[in-house]
Amino acid sequence: MKLLFQHVHAINRALPVLLIFVIPVSTALTNIVLGVLCLFWILDNRTDRFASWLGMFRSNPVALMGAAVFLMHLLGMVYTAGETAKLAKAFRTGHGFCLSA
Repeated sequence: MKLLFQHVHAINRALPVLLIFVIPVSTALTNIVLGVLCLFWILDNRTDRFASWLGMFRSNPVALMGAAVFLMHLLGMVYTAGETAKLAKAFRTGHGFCLSA
């Protein structure tokens, strides 16, 4: 199993280089490579990364509360019947609690 994750790490290092060459060629291909890059980034050292996040949340209650507020913000954006453009703008700017403006 460890050998498999060594290959994942090698692929994870090669995908950003591939992304550089694909960006000027095709938007669809760029999105595909970016999705694969995100997938392999999550798979690469997944246990170490998530263990360090859990340790950070246990030792720092402010980080835990910040993550909780952010998750509540995302849940509220998914649950609402607001317009998609306004929701995207609210997510980018961080002003999600005043969508009526």
